[in-house]
Amino acid sequence: MRAEASSRPVPQVTRATLYRHFKGKEELILSYLRQADHGIRGQVAAVRAQGLPAADTVRAVSRWITDGIRSPGFRGCAFLKAAAEYPDPAHPVHQAVLAHRQWFLETATELLGDAGGTPADAAGRHSSVPPPA
Repeated sequence: MRAEASSRPVPQVTRATLYRHFKGKEELILSYLRQADHGIRGQVAAVRAQGLPAADTVRAVSRWITDGIRSPGFRGCAFLKAAAEYPDPAHPVHQAVLAHRQWFLETATELLGDAGGTPADAAGRHSSVPPPA
């Protein structure tokens, strides 16, 4: 999230243009995190809508995540970077990270519970970065 992500200009877009649309770095990061969260939720919903057996749904979501991590443009998890840069739990950026983590933990736990096997809550915590207690 440091300069590499927030100040790296989007192709064909100058920093001045970016900051004309956002009051500052935090607002830009919040917008990015909201879009990333929306995209991830949409992708998981699309996989679930396929009506696959529960275990295949878990595999499909896991495959999608793995493919994203392996993609050439992947520069690390934006949520982990934002949490590291904004460690204050009261900060709006950190709050956005916590909301995404909580949703992912609940979703992973539900998907793993549907698939059976290991206790879903432990498996869900293992497969995600849970929010701090």
